[in-house]
Amino acid sequence: MEIRVGNLEFQYGSGSGFRLLIPEFQLSEGSQTAILGPSGSGKSTLLNLIAGILVPNAGTIHAGDRAIHELPATDRRRFRLRNVGYLFQDFALLDYLDARENVLLPYRLYGEGHPTREDRQRAVELMESVGIGHLQRRPVTRLSRGEQQRVALCRSLVTEPGLLLADEPTGNLDPVAKQDAIMLLREGARKRGATLLVVTHDHNLVHDFDKVHDMDEMSAGAGR
Repeated sequence: MEIRVGNLEFQYGSGSGFRLLIPEFQLSEGSQTAILGPSGSGKSTLLNLIAGILVPNAGTIHAGDRAIHELPATDRRRFRLRNVGYLFQDFALLDYLDARENVLLPYRLYGEGHPTREDRQRAVELMESVGIGHLQRRPVTRLSRGEQQRVALCRSLVTEPGLLLADEPTGNLDPVAKQDAIMLLREGARKRGATLLVVTHDHNLVHDFDKVHDMDEMSAGAGR
């Protein structure tokens, strides 16, 4: 999925002091891109704008032939569920579901029935590939932070989306697990032909990406 951003402006209220300006940004279909920047540089905000969680004050965001900035809230949500795998920094897991059901959550949010046997098998294979196959039926409240992050990682990949967005995807993992998580993301994107965008402050994770951008250079404004 190709992503094109032009003359993007966003502000969290008139008195917040926050202003994000992105004159131009593009992701070619199937590319793997990383954005580096410290906390407060606007990385998460940019991901939320591309995903349609936030709406820009001005400018354009296109995902393929869809003008995300013009879609009403319901259509943005539908687009996100069907086309975007999002690995949130805070995981966004549901406490009342076990680990496997959290991985399968996107299928339940479609409003089109339950996950198929193939969907469930894909979830199991993903969980096994990151070392949490034995935790499928465990409540997420009984998982460590690192284990919760692996659940969130699997959920971002389970629907084989056309666009993968990852917000600081390795913050709670040890050095070896960090590299494994990035490899899984990259392999999942490559297998699907998906576009991958990762934002991070960790310079050690981005050496093999197609492109690496500096958030401060991309944006003319102050970040979050």
